[in-house]
Amino acid sequence: MMALVIVIFFFLFPQPSFAQVKIHDFNYLEPEWIEIVNQGSTQVDITSWSLRDENAFIKEQSGLILSGLIDPNQIIRYEDFTFDLNNTGDTIYLHDQNNNLVDSLIYPLPSITPTATPSATPTPTATPSATPTATPSATPSATPSIPPPNYCQNYDHIILTEIMPSPLNGNEWIEILNNDDCITLVDNWKIVDDSGKARNLGTTQIPPFSYFVYKISSYYLNNDSDSIKILDSNNINIGNTFSYTQTKKGYSFSYQIDDSQWCLTEESSGSDNNSCFVEIPTPTAPPTGGPKPTSPPTGGPRPTSPPTGGPKASTTFTSYKTPALSPSTTDIEDEGQVLGEITFSDSNHNSSGKNYLSLFFIFIGSIFLLSPLIVL
Repeated sequence: MMALVIVIFFFLFPQPSFAQVKIHDFNYLEPEWIEIVNQGSTQVDITSWSLRDENAFIKEQSGLILSGLIDPNQIIRYEDFTFDLNNTGDTIYLHDQNNNLVDSLIYPLPSITPTATPSATPTPTATPSATPTATPSATPSATPSIPPPNYCQNYDHIILTEIMPSPLNGNEWIEILNNDDCITLVDNWKIVDDSGKARNLGTTQIPPFSYFVYKISSYYLNNDSDSIKILDSNNINIGNTFSYTQTKKGYSFSYQIDDSQWCLTEESSGSDNNSCFVEIPTPTAPPTGGPKPTSPPTGGPRPTSPPTGGPKASTTFTSYKTPALSPSTTDIEDEGQVLGEITFSDSNHNSSGKNYLSLFFIFIGSIFLLSPLIVL
């Protein structure tokens, strides 16, 4: 009877299937990611669930908000979250929409291994008291990774080498070079832009003469103008800074170490920078249309032709020999009068005609006066 009641209870009040969703795997190095898996046989709605690390959980931050459904045996990877997984150890929390803990995962220092104790005590009955005292004293001195023997003592060798503010696709990112033969620890460094907004770089190590690329999870760098600088955990400036006034889509700003200058280049994330990008202008073809240039004048104004009709104002004698004229460089505008010819005014010509007419009338009058004498 009791078994029947229990069966009826489970059918009437089904247990949540949240326990079948687990944190599957993670990566605390760049690029960071966390995977969850549905180990059950039913689909689970993970809308409004959250993923957080220890720091976000303590500060009651929202972390990464999940959405959608996860099918049986499905694994979902999340790479774009606002918190940073510490390399030295951290805790990852998975909560449901009511902030109930679904799963958690704790990972320690990467260098700590539990296999040192059994290998150091092959005969536990011979020295039972020496085993626990020898192992812990040897472990912290033999296997610490921070700081290593060749750990860098300052940040003089750190160089901001490349910035991608306007990618064709994917995330914005910056690149930092460890330009020395020691290992550099990045411990809660941050980048700060022109407006004072900061992004925490988390905790990681940069090997000697290697690059560290930090992908920015959201739009952060302006495309028109901005500046970037690196600050350590004490807000002290590290390395060089850079400011720009415009960007080119798909091209990064690279620091040319040999020339100590910045320029646009094709992106080279995580490797040596490319040479400066030089945009070769397309040659402009000569214009084929439009007004043709005006030809320069080949001479002065054309002389005005003398009038061909109407009464002449003067009589010209062409038989007169033109006297020699001295040369002159001044242009002369022709007004119808031929140089070198003599003209007589019309008044002299008319008076000569009148004299002949008077003689004619005197001659006729004389004939009339002498005509009676001739008849007689």
